Amino acid sequence: MSMSNTEKAVKDIRRNTRLKFSTEEKISIVKFLHYGVVQE
Repeated sequence: MSMSNTEKAVKDIRRNTRLKFSTEEKISIVKFLHYGVVQE
């Protein structure tokens, strides 16, 4: 079973942002991907 495009994108984002973003920013990104909303 191959990965969906979404899963692949999430893995790529995680890999690319590992060093660029703080933990808090990562949580915001995950929430955005999960719920599709941006919380200010």
